[in-house]
Amino acid sequence: MAGSGSTAQQNAMKHWLQEYQNACPEVQLRYNPIGSGGGVAEFLLGATHFGGSDTPLSEDDVEFSSRACPGSRAIDLPMVGGPVAIGYNVDGVDSLVLDASTLARIFDSRITMWNDPEIRRLNPGAQLPETEISAVHRSDDSGTTQNFNAYLADAAPDEWPYEKAKAWQARGGHAASGSDGVVSTVSSQNGSKWEGAAYHATPSRANIQVRGVRQVRKVKHERAGADLVLTSAGVRSGPFGCVVLDRC
Repeated sequence: MAGSGSTAQQNAMKHWLQEYQNACPEVQLRYNPIGSGGGVAEFLLGATHFGGSDTPLSEDDVEFSSRACPGSRAIDLPMVGGPVAIGYNVDGVDSLVLDASTLARIFDSRITMWNDPEIRRLNPGAQLPETEISAVHRSDDSGTTQNFNAYLADAAPDEWPYEKAKAWQARGGHAASGSDGVVSTVSSQNGSKWEGAAYHATPSRANIQVRGVRQVRKVKHERAGADLVLTSAGVRSGPFGCVVLDRC
């Protein structure tokens, strides 16, 4: 059985596939983390048995899926939840505060220097260098990009005119393939900035706060940590194993 898609869930998929094959060694499973856009496309073409889509399929995609699933159609199964983080790599800057409006202008190439007055206003006392910002985004269609687009569109609508889509639409910046590619690019390039999935190992100087967002707490990679994240997000268990969201 073959699947492909989201890089955001590749670590979970690797663990689940290994556990399943340990229990059922006669079954061969494979997951290729090519990005959620590619995963949806391969599934709809009938090249794979499942796809990591990051977001629910559109009505058109569900209708089209009947070609790949004769007599049936695609079913969306929520499997993995995770936040989206903003990271950076600037020598001498150990923490940073940004608001949604400033983030939108950085990723739209309207704020291009680390010592821009807007960034200095939010970070009084910080030694911000006269260094050009190298904003990094995903080159492939990505659910992480879609979620980031949605956040900026809702939190800074006057500054972010772009659709809540998987494809990156803003001006300028540098593109890298997959979450790993984005993180790798920023880790090796002083002055860069990225949008990417928080479960990846982030650069040592990724201590960034977004103004207007509640305090960030670090949790351990264990069941208790996951329970804390779900509770703080307003998620509780419902009947028959369902997940209930108290707020969005």
